[in-house]
Amino acid sequence: MRGLHRLQRRETLRGLLSGEPSTGDAFAAVVRCVGLALLAYVWAVSTFKKRA
Repeated sequence: MRGLHRLQRRETLRGLLSGEPSTGDAFAAVVRCVGLALLAYVWAVSTFKKRA
């Protein structure tokens, strides 16, 4: 599974540089980043509330 993500990133970058991006891979990458950021935010807020 880890190799699949590397391949998707590589193909997305190659598409962006050549002017023919694959929107499916780019969309999945953006969704993944937003999800991780949201998870990190919720974790940070809950940790801060426990300690404050």
